[in-house]
Amino acid sequence: MLERVFKFNDTKLFEVMTPRTEIVAIDQTCTLASFLEIYKNHTHSRFPIYLGDIENITGTISAKDILTGLSEKTITETSTVADFQRHAYFVPETKLVSELFTEMRLYGYKIALLADEFGGLAGLITLEMLMEEIVGKVGEEGQLIANEIEELGENTFLLDGATRIEDISETINLTIPDGDYETIAGFVLYNLGNIPSVGDSFMHENYRFEITEMKNVRIEQIKITKTRVIKNLK
Repeated sequence: MLERVFKFNDTKLFEVMTPRTEIVAIDQTCTLASFLEIYKNHTHSRFPIYLGDIENITGTISAKDILTGLSEKTITETSTVADFQRHAYFVPETKLVSELFTEMRLYGYKIALLADEFGGLAGLITLEMLMEEIVGKVGEEGQLIANEIEELGENTFLLDGATRIEDISETINLTIPDGDYETIAGFVLYNLGNIPSVGDSFMHENYRFEITEMKNVRIEQIKITKTRVIKNLK
């Protein structure tokens, strides 16, 4: 685990990126009907889009945006993916993983395109991939996955960092928004924007999240406490 600390601080993007040859990119003239066929085989959350050639990236798209639009019938399958185009965020492939994580968290980017020294497309990386570099991939071989939620007292719970988001709502009356994370540790990391220390905390809704145990860079345990809402008396 100590090795992961040094890897996070020293690793450059080209060491962990999805290389250009493995990128699933979509032509911006692609209809939503055609996109859905591609999505059946490549269920990524985001895709780069291009015009004419993959070297000419024009933006990115979110699969969630498209699926939501189709389900709400605000668009049709004859629309093109260009209607959902978002800004393409380019960074050099030699940038440090730690630096890009901070930038993506600060500016709200979920995907970044990596450029090589000649200005060509080298690869891509997502915020989820960066978080996995910090906390480890859920389900990784040899990693203990736990989903224990211990009730410490009224409105106070102790959670393993690996507790999955969907398991929390079944025990705690708490809504965790969708995002590029699968576990409570990922949600905490996303909100804090850096590797936390024991005692670090933040508020979400009327719950206080506090880091109670760390193992190097891994978030081991989190205490969640529901705070009282004080009403102003007139």
